[in-house]
Amino acid sequence: MTPALDPLQERRATANMVLVLAGKLVSFFGTFIYNFAIGLYVLQVTGSGLSFATTLMLGTIPRALFAPLAGALADRLNRKAIVVGMDFLSGLIILSLYLISGVHGLQLQFIYITAVLLAMANTFFNVTLEASIPNLVDDGRLVRINSLGESIASMTAIGAPMLGGLIFALIDIRIYLLINGISFLISGITEIFIDFDFRRIKTSEKRDGLLAEMRKGFSFLRKNGFLFAVAWYSVFLNLFGSMGLNVSVPYIVNTILGFSSTQYGVVMGFLPGGIFAGSLLLSILPEIRKKFWMIAMGTGTFAFCTSLLGFPTLSFLLDMHINISFYFYLVVLFLIGVSIAFINIPVYVLMQRNTPDNLRGRVFGLLQTAQLSIVPAGLMLAGFLVETLPGWVVPLAAGIGIFLIFALVSRNKEVRSS
Repeated sequence: MTPALDPLQERRATANMVLVLAGKLVSFFGTFIYNFAIGLYVLQVTGSGLSFATTLMLGTIPRALFAPLAGALADRLNRKAIVVGMDFLSGLIILSLYLISGVHGLQLQFIYITAVLLAMANTFFNVTLEASIPNLVDDGRLVRINSLGESIASMTAIGAPMLGGLIFALIDIRIYLLINGISFLISGITEIFIDFDFRRIKTSEKRDGLLAEMRKGFSFLRKNGFLFAVAWYSVFLNLFGSMGLNVSVPYIVNTILGFSSTQYGVVMGFLPGGIFAGSLLLSILPEIRKKFWMIAMGTGTFAFCTSLLGFPTLSFLLDMHINISFYFYLVVLFLIGVSIAFINIPVYVLMQRNTPDNLRGRVFGLLQTAQLSIVPAGLMLAGFLVETLPGWVVPLAAGIGIFLIFALVSRNKEVRSS
């Protein structure tokens, strides 16, 4: 049982949760809306799909490269200073682009540099904040704060393209840069009031060089059978999920089934909509102590529904009315979204609770790098296969892969008892 908090601790924990979620909201929306809106600007000015893709890529690659370093610094330095400092830095980066563009215009090289710097700052912010979550609230609020954080992330996935498109259409891009930069600065000011030592356990550790400390984080993860199994599961879930969702669904519904752009947009919005609903549900329900069964239920649903994603491409169903396929994908993708929430949240809670505070940054940094690095492999493999095999094959293979990786991880006794 979680020890009861006195009224002062209750207020501090609640204030921490509100401030953290508000900071995440600004950081997520600010970064992703910026990436989307500035990408549209690049596409309009250059007319080049390659330039558009480059802008998006430069906002992603630094996250994989710098996450281990961010984790090592999160364990080494003052985490509050990093979180607050990165929001201030993000604001200054965007405001600098605003000022430079007023003199030299919004040139492509400035946009590329800003994308890289903003992604780096956002990586240090996210890794440090995720490592700090167990220190900011009592254990009884850990599932709720992770659930609401996941809700914010999924809400961003739904809202960022819509808001980014509206901003691009209605507001001068430089005015948006000014507003976005100021919002990051305001977020940094509010984060000053977060109590990062609410539950932090001070630990002493011999300090080595940064590379040695990053290796120490990997060594700890590798030797801890439970955490390594959970991390391994999470990484390969990303691989098979990207194969079944990120490539197969767009290819099937656009190229094979011939959905309209409106139908495609609505269908793809139901996936983050399901994540949002599942996360919100978990934030309201009492915490389920047996996390293994939540993950098993989520994985089973994820694997089954992913296997079904190619079902409408079977030869005897290709003549089915397009509206039936449309509603089929709405339901299946929504269920996949809910299942993702039932996987991600307990996995994160288990890793937060079972990783020592002085190593949590490095473990989460390594996990983020592994997750982001393996996705391109899944995308490239799926991209090749969907053009050479029948449409139903890749989703079915991805669903089987999801099931098999869970079956392998379930052989770990600590995982089964979690």
